[in-house]
Amino acid sequence: SEGLLLDFFNSVDLVEANGRLLEVAKSRLSGRASSFICSSLQNFSPKPQSYDVVWIQWVFLHLTDEDVVGFLRKARRCLKPHGLVCVKDNVVLKGGWVADRAVNSIARTDQQYKALFLKAGLELQMEVRQSDWPRGLIPVKSYALQPCA
Repeated sequence: SEGLLLDFFNSVDLVEANGRLLEVAKSRLSGRASSFICSSLQNFSPKPQSYDVVWIQWVFLHLTDEDVVGFLRKARRCLKPHGLVCVKDNVVLKGGWVADRAVNSIARTDQQYKALFLKAGLELQMEVRQSDWPRGLIPVKSYALQPCA
């Protein structure tokens, strides 16, 4: 948020399930972000047609497929006309998904993400692999999505 969204949008709402991390964000972004919401994505209920962009970064690693699809459906409904849902996460490009028990996360494959997007009623508009990412780590991709026509 700090290095991207706040520079391009007049209003940014930050949703974070961890109260401690939300307090850190408040101390750094107070006066710049519009609101700080302590909620999991599963419990967050955005108002319909209230956002130009919903940005989701390094969260889906910690959610089940069902919860990912559920949140993406909520995100789709809260978009204003021509709005975008953007997802940035670690994505396995070769082989199968990867579980990291140390941090309770799952890195999905590119194909798995795309199937979840479609199941949620979102159509891929653009995708890009992050180029400045260290070798040996699971690659990072960003996806721009819009509601299916």
